[in-house]
Amino acid sequence: MKKGSPSFSSSGIRIATAHAISRYFRSSSVIGAGWMREHFTKWIAGYPQEPIITSLEGGVQLVLDPKVDKGLETILYYHGAYELGTLDLISKCLNPGDTFLDVGANIGLFSIFLAKNCPEITVCAFEPLESTYAILKQNIELNQCDNIHTFPFALGIDESTEKIVENLDMSRGSASMVDASQSGLAQHEVSVKTLNSFMEQEHFDKIGVVKIDVEGWEQNVLLGATALLRKKEAPIWVIEHNSTQKTQGATPTEVFQYMLTSNDYNAFKSLKGKQVISPLVPVKGIADLPENDNIFYLLKSHLDRLPKSMFSMSN
Repeated sequence: MKKGSPSFSSSGIRIATAHAISRYFRSSSVIGAGWMREHFTKWIAGYPQEPIITSLEGGVQLVLDPKVDKGLETILYYHGAYELGTLDLISKCLNPGDTFLDVGANIGLFSIFLAKNCPEITVCAFEPLESTYAILKQNIELNQCDNIHTFPFALGIDESTEKIVENLDMSRGSASMVDASQSGLAQHEVSVKTLNSFMEQEHFDKIGVVKIDVEGWEQNVLLGATALLRKKEAPIWVIEHNSTQKTQGATPTEVFQYMLTSNDYNAFKSLKGKQVISPLVPVKGIADLPENDNIFYLLKSHLDRLPKSMFSMSN
């Protein structure tokens, strides 16, 4: 093995046991289940000092570096899953032949999970930060996903060059373009294109779902995606709603209102939140918005074709 290459010890009994314990306590109502889940998994799995290939739920393998990334990659290493509720719902929204747009792909969890579990779809993964993009490409090769296309640029309002800053104190995926020049953190220049121009140039087949998780830059993506957003056969949109996050262009509540007025969309959220597999329930107004979750925007045509089991019958 080359020096600095990820080690492959995740198939060992310790990691598998930690993930099994995490799954058990994830759905347990035992008092102290959360504490036991958090501490037992760390005690069993240990503390890796270098990048490690880790097997996750859904048949996914990712190169993770918990020593560097204290957010997503640490969670995935110890628990083997992240946002299973959202991943499950998106997989049910996709049909064979659809294209899934992963805007803010990070190291590839969503792209690879859906490419492997919905193998007849095409995935377009957008990740502008060069260092993260390299890991994304490595993870796609590791999983042998031939149905993923990668694009090393951000999406926004217009064609431009912008600055992005890393925030590894939180996680690799917390890199942000919001007020990047005023952040005081190390800056990187990235190319920005619009989703409108991308669609004109690339000619991918039917867009089934667009997922946007871009750390407060969501409204800028949407303003550059008006052609797709306002189509009669517009796709399903899954947009991160984080009321505590710094944003640019619009607050999370304003993004919600913009989506509802841009087309005949209805908004939904997961009954038990993004981490747990559960059905969708309507977001009837601002008071129903979660603090931090993903909002699904569906047209009537989507509601007519999606399985009824995706929706809570009590709402």
